[in-house]
Amino acid sequence: MDQSIRQAAQNKKKAAPCDAALPKPKRYTHHMPKNSANQPLHTTLADFGEALLHHGYPIIPILPEKKYPGIDRWQETVATIPLLNHWLKNGYARGGVGILTKNFPVVDLDIRDAEKIQEMVKFCSEIIGETVQREGMPPKQALFFRATSPFKKMSSAKYESADGVTHQVEILGDGQQAVFAGIHPETRKNYRCVTEKSLVNIPAGDLPEISLEQAQAVIDHFESIVPKDWKKVGERSGENPEENNPGAEEASKNDSGEKNPDDITTERILEALSWLDPNMEHDPWCRIGMSLYHHFKGSEEGFDIWCKWSEKSTKKNTNPGQ
Repeated sequence: MDQSIRQAAQNKKKAAPCDAALPKPKRYTHHMPKNSANQPLHTTLADFGEALLHHGYPIIPILPEKKYPGIDRWQETVATIPLLNHWLKNGYARGGVGILTKNFPVVDLDIRDAEKIQEMVKFCSEIIGETVQREGMPPKQALFFRATSPFKKMSSAKYESADGVTHQVEILGDGQQAVFAGIHPETRKNYRCVTEKSLVNIPAGDLPEISLEQAQAVIDHFESIVPKDWKKVGERSGENPEENNPGAEEASKNDSGEKNPDDITTERILEALSWLDPNMEHDPWCRIGMSLYHHFKGSEEGFDIWCKWSEKSTKKNTNPGQ
């Protein structure tokens, strides 16, 4: 299968560009203060949000130093400049930026072997095209693509090396998100691009296009180069045609393995609220209360959490318990 995919990719390069029919967005020049290593000093929603929107990327706000979004129904969010400004005023300015992966699949190389990472990057470049490579916890990398025919998440089998480290490749698709910028929760350092290309300096239409068949070829190739001494500890998933039908039933997990909304713990809810400013505008403040009411099924626990969070506001009449 690899050979046919490679040949198709070569033929595609000889033909007209795959996005030739797409209107080319106006280039947006984005200037960022950089350090001596030519890397941005900061990578927050406030720094990158506007540039990413101008280039056509579907962004969502990520909680500071986390991998998950801080808003409800984020899969359905359609970001705009007014909505971005709303996020910036309501506690997300220091947070990260996620990209919805329905139309912008991400090859998530969750591999702790630098040599295998390079092999996978080379393979993806050959069969799909060179693209933006983002690094959070080296040597792991995420490769950003676009898709005209969305497909759901698929994963390779999971393997464990002799040192107890697990390795896997995932293709994030319809129903997921991938963090592009922010602070990594474990390294406490900025996510960064290891390529000259970055989502903040190229239009969305310029990303290489990935198909379902190419995504499956990426999974196949990883499993074909796994060292013999790596033990298989998990099965592959996502190749079932029904699973890759965007209209099929889906367990809504994001790329960090987050559970369905009803399974979110109270601890995580409190943590998320700690990053939000209760001085926010009235409508989003009310929506938070309604979300808590729904999550806790109308119990007093949800109302008490809303009241205690609202008590931190300096505004008058914002405590629902009064």
